Amino acid sequence: GAIRRDYSADLLYDYAYRGRYVEGFVGASYRSIRVRLYVSPNYLEDGRNTFYGDVNALILNTGQWSINGHTGLYAVPQDLGTSGPKRLYIDWSLTASRPVGTFTASVTVAGSNYPVFSDSKGAGLFSNKPRIALSISKAF
Repeated sequence: GAIRRDYSADLLYDYAYRGRYVEGFVGASYRSIRVRLYVSPNYLEDGRNTFYGDVNALILNTGQWSINGHTGLYAVPQDLGTSGPKRLYIDWSLTASRPVGTFTASVTVAGSNYPVFSDSKGAGLFSNKPRIALSISKAF
């Protein structure tokens, strides 16, 4: 598959990353597990390739409740002027959901040590405080 992303400049945390970029991906799924590998040739302003892989799984489905888990691994080039292997960053989340009438209510706990999404500069998996998000959605 392919994804084109287009974010407003107001949402950019770090201007080394583009607000408009393309990702290609391949993936596989089996039962309640999905695995994908993404590559972006233009995520960085200087045009170097970045990679992202993720695993998503339904962990529990009982009654009206479900719990989904996610983990991902970013592989990003070193800063310009430095050499070495790609830097690796992790993100993760757990989401509990249930239907409420024709809507779905969810609570998510998520974290990442990726510096674009935190100010931790990648000091470890739990180097930033996990965030909590509440949502109500409806498919149409």
